[in-house]
Amino acid sequence: MELYPYYIEELKNGTKVGIVGAVTDFVPLWEKAEHLENFEITDAYEGLKNNLGLIKDKCDLTICLYHGGFECDVESGERLSFTKENIAYKICKELDFDILLTGHQHMPIHGINLFGTFAMQLRHNAVEYGYIEVEGKEIRSKVIQPSKTDIEIPKELLEIENEINKWLDEPIGTFKQEIKVQDKLTMALNGSLLANFCNQVQLEFTKADFSCTALGNNLIGFDRNVTIRDIVAAYQFPNTIKVLGVTYEILKLALERAAEYYDVEDGEIKISNKFLKPKITHYNYDFFSGFHYTIDLKRPIGDRITIMDEMDRQKVYTLCMSNYRATGTGEYDFYTKCPIIREYSIDTQELIIDYIKKRKYVEIDNAKYFDIKF
Repeated sequence: MELYPYYIEELKNGTKVGIVGAVTDFVPLWEKAEHLENFEITDAYEGLKNNLGLIKDKCDLTICLYHGGFECDVESGERLSFTKENIAYKICKELDFDILLTGHQHMPIHGINLFGTFAMQLRHNAVEYGYIEVEGKEIRSKVIQPSKTDIEIPKELLEIENEINKWLDEPIGTFKQEIKVQDKLTMALNGSLLANFCNQVQLEFTKADFSCTALGNNLIGFDRNVTIRDIVAAYQFPNTIKVLGVTYEILKLALERAAEYYDVEDGEIKISNKFLKPKITHYNYDFFSGFHYTIDLKRPIGDRITIMDEMDRQKVYTLCMSNYRATGTGEYDFYTKCPIIREYSIDTQELIIDYIKKRKYVEIDNAKYFDIKF
C-alpha cells in the first residue's frame, strides 16, 4: 500500500481541495509497541506545517483532518492543557488551513472560526455528523442527527445477535450488596464501591501491595445478580494490568495529582474545571486501595495529601494499575520513570468476569481509604 503525506482532489468545477491528516502525538504512549512496528509517529505540528507548505499554492481550499483536540478554551483562549496530546488551537492560530476537522475529545464544536480557520468537532459514537458547505470564502456548517434505516437484518446475523445477547445476559454471580449509581462528586467525597471492587480484583490477581483504578465518565450501577453485560457496560475499555515499582514519593505525587480533582468555591466543594474543560476527564481521577490517606482541601494544590499508614520512605512498593495509566497519561507522567515489575495480557473485563465466576458470591470491600478535610 502506497502512502502519501497529502492528497489533492480536483472537483468537477475545477476547484482543487488539498487534504492533510495527523494523529495526536500521544499515540505511542497508550498503544502497544508491537502495534506500531513499521510506523514512525512524528511531531504532528511539524508534519502538518511542512505538508501545508507543499500544497498551499496548489489548492483553492485546504483541509486538515486531525485526530486530536483543543488545548485551549475555544471561546476565551484560556490554556487548559499543557501537553502535546491536543494542539488544535495552535494549528488554527499558527497554520493557515481553511478547515480543521478534529476528533479525540468528542466535544460538540459545531463550527467556529478561529484565526481564519473554520473548525469543527462532533460527539462520540456517531450520534451526529457534520455537514460543511463552502461557497467562495464563506464556510457554513450544520450538525445532522442520523436517521434510522429500514434495512432488514439477514437471518443469519440475527441468530448471531441472539446468541450474543444470551451470552451477555448470562448470570455469573451475586454481590452481597448492590452498587448504586452515584454522581461523580459524591464518590470522590465518600468513596466508591465500584472502584473498591475493581481494586479488590486487581489486588487479588496481581498480589501487589496497593492498587489504583479510575472510573469512566458514564457509569452504571449493579444489581446483586451480575451478568456479563453488566461488566462490559461498566468497564468499557479493554485495558490490561501492569504492576509498577513505586516509592513513597511516587505514591504521594499520584495522590496529589488525583487531589487536583477537587476545587472549593464559595465554601462548597466542586469538581475542578481541570477535569471538565476542554474535555470531561473523570477517568483521570484515581481511587487507591491498600492504604489510608487524607486529602486536606484547605491546603494548596500539590500539598494536600497526608498518607496515614506508616511507610518506609526508601522501600519500593508494588502498585497495580491499568496499562493506560502506566503510560503516564492524565498527567501521571512520573509513572513512566517507575520500573515495570509485572504485566499481564488479560484485559480487566475478562479478569473481573473470571473473579466473579469462580466465587459465585462476592463480598465487596467497603472500606473507605481516604478522608476529606475541608
